[in-house]
Amino acid sequence: MISLAEKTNIDTTEYKKILFEYTGVFTDQLLDKKVIMSMATSWFNNLIHWFVNNGPQLLFKIFIISLILMLFTHLRKLIRFIINHIVSSKNLNISMVMQNFLISISGNIILTVGILFSLSQLGINLTPLLTSFGILGLIIGIGLQNILANFASGVMLLIYRPFDIGDYVQAGQVIGTVNKMSLVNTTIKTTTNEIIIIPNNNVWNNTITNITQEKVRRVDLLFHIEHSNDISKTENILYEITNKHNSVLKLPEVKVRLNALTLHSTEFIVQAWVKSEDYWDVYWDITKEVKIKFDAENISLPSIPSMPIHNSATA
Repeated sequence: MISLAEKTNIDTTEYKKILFEYTGVFTDQLLDKKVIMSMATSWFNNLIHWFVNNGPQLLFKIFIISLILMLFTHLRKLIRFIINHIVSSKNLNISMVMQNFLISISGNIILTVGILFSLSQLGINLTPLLTSFGILGLIIGIGLQNILANFASGVMLLIYRPFDIGDYVQAGQVIGTVNKMSLVNTTIKTTTNEIIIIPNNNVWNNTITNITQEKVRRVDLLFHIEHSNDISKTENILYEITNKHNSVLKLPEVKVRLNALTLHSTEFIVQAWVKSEDYWDVYWDITKEVKIKFDAENISLPSIPSMPIHNSATA
């Protein structure tokens, strides 16, 4: 009918517009300037009509949603402040990692509730939405098993607390200071200032050594001298140097013992208790002082690497 009307020079603009609106079929006839203008005018008028009828209600809903989001944002800050105050109490003795986790998850829960409550104000049925999230979570969980394993390991690390942020640890083959921890990975800074990010599953499934968790540590030093040297004199020198160090604790007392006899040397062990932060300073200082004192007292060191006698005999 449109084609026939055009052959008789009848204006078919409205008919083309109606045809497109009801069929949705895009043809070259729609490229006509009059058709485009007619469609644009019609849509604009419909939009104005809809806004006149629904605008006040829509603006009111937007105002209510903004008010709800603002309220929940302030509530989130308040809850985080309260949780932070509670978990930081010394009486609870909660690790820094667990504190950060509780503060973060409490704020996220409040914000999520606020968003869902806002969506409900728009008339959105949340049941299908929550069901879709559940199905989507199941699909993602199947595809991301490694990430979920890291998440589960992160939860176990939070519960059992083998280390905290700032502790110097050995996790598997990595040694360094715990810089940051999430539910998925742990960040360790090495003594050479390298940042290593380890998946929590690798941390939990390996041996974890917390080197600085205790306030005091014992420094064990081994010294080898030739068999011809005086044993008592050597013991006195080791006692004197160790006890004189300012960072060595008086209790427990310093121990100096003849530890082993090797093929080429006599081995002494020195055991001294120090604060954890002083460990390496004491270790290096005593080693240096012993070398200086041995040289001054003509106590000779073995020139051949030591080997335990019982190991040699067994071999």
